[in-house]
Amino acid sequence: MLIQLVGLSKLFLQYKLLMHRQIKQDRMAAKNQPRNRLFKEQNNISK
Repeated sequence: MLIQLVGLSKLFLQYKLLMHRQIKQDRMAAKNQPRNRLFKEQNNISK
């Protein structure tokens, strides 16, 4: 049981780190290309 919890918390931390990195990349992309981001979002909505 304890081992499972440790495994889960490790997975959760990795997931959080990944999400944080993704958000950072998104922000950088938004700074660099605000027009491109808008275009992408419109594509997502139309799908």
